[in-house]
Amino acid sequence: MIRLSLKNITRKKSRAFLIFILSVVAAFNIFYQTAQKNSVQNSLKQLIGEAISGQFIIYDSEEKLNVLESQFSDLKLFNWNERLEKSLRKETDGILHVSPRLRFGGMMSSGDESIGVNLQALSREHLERVSSILDFQGGNIPENNDEIMLSETFADELNSKVGDTLVVLANNRNGYLSDAILVISGIFRTNGLAQFLTPIGYINYEKGKSLMGLEKYETMELLVNFKNFEGAEEQEAFLHSILINLNPELNIATWNESSPLLNSILAIWVNFGYIIKLIFIAFCFLILINIIVMITNNRKKEIGTLLAFGFSPFKVINTIAFEYIFLVVTAVLWIGVTLKLIFDFLLQDGIPIPVEELQAAYLSSKIVPKIFWMDIAEVCFLFTLACYLAVFISLRKLPKTEISTLLRTAT
Repeated sequence: MIRLSLKNITRKKSRAFLIFILSVVAAFNIFYQTAQKNSVQNSLKQLIGEAISGQFIIYDSEEKLNVLESQFSDLKLFNWNERLEKSLRKETDGILHVSPRLRFGGMMSSGDESIGVNLQALSREHLERVSSILDFQGGNIPENNDEIMLSETFADELNSKVGDTLVVLANNRNGYLSDAILVISGIFRTNGLAQFLTPIGYINYEKGKSLMGLEKYETMELLVNFKNFEGAEEQEAFLHSILINLNPELNIATWNESSPLLNSILAIWVNFGYIIKLIFIAFCFLILINIIVMITNNRKKEIGTLLAFGFSPFKVINTIAFEYIFLVVTAVLWIGVTLKLIFDFLLQDGIPIPVEELQAAYLSSKIVPKIFWMDIAEVCFLFTLACYLAVFISLRKLPKTEISTLLRTAT
């Protein structure tokens, strides 16, 4: 059966070429849309995981946590040290980062200009991870405790640039004003993902502790990231059981609980991406099925000959279907693997988006297209079903058809 199918492919080269090219074009459109969807989803997960919420936030409060709205006074301080972190990592597999963070409001002034700001104090390693998703207009992350990193929106409001000095005021834990003089180390653009980080100024963690008057081991939040972004329910349950032993007063919030707005945006993008993907697949299927049905209907004499040589109707259907499936799957694999290699090795730094409106829509200043092996396998499987369905539709009445009728067909 397989040998006959392959022989038919080489014997009818024009027919095989038509189906192959059609499959390549259809698969290319599906993979292109999938790569865009994956790019936006990965960007959002990176924003959430690194700069907004982390996969999980450990905090001490009876109220639900919303990281875009809650302030320093809404949360209780708790003690956390290296011994507790080592215990957490030892008992929990797959933890990638445990990052302390302080969030508090303040006032920045430069000359005659003043503006309110949400300050985040992050560790050096966490600042580097946040900066990896930002596009800097100038400068870089804070190198020491006397520096601050701002968005270009704030810098424009203060008529400041990299290297300028700012006066920062903030209410500390005792209700008194703390002040500091900070130098702008970097200014990041507010396009793409950074549009959600516009009202935030980033400083070193130790400087934040000093401004807030915290003791050595006191902190406000711990952001926990695992190697795998999925499986949140199991990870949360396991983390909770470990924290009960370490500190029963602590609570855990998942990223979608702590960032409901971003969760809604991600859900819209994910659902919209799947809808567009389904539309592309349905459209390609209709074209592919119609082409295969048309070609199969013009092969009645060939099918009658197979029946006359003793082939059963079921074997004829499988033989014809395997011919199309081989062509279609080969085409899908070829274009899928080719695009994956191009994306992984040539476009790993992304494709810049020149228009700001598109940057806002794609939540990034560039598209980093990504295709996973599972995406390729999924399209191969769906196209295989489409091919078999097309052949079955064409030959569904074959068991009741007289061989003589098929052999008298002019085709």
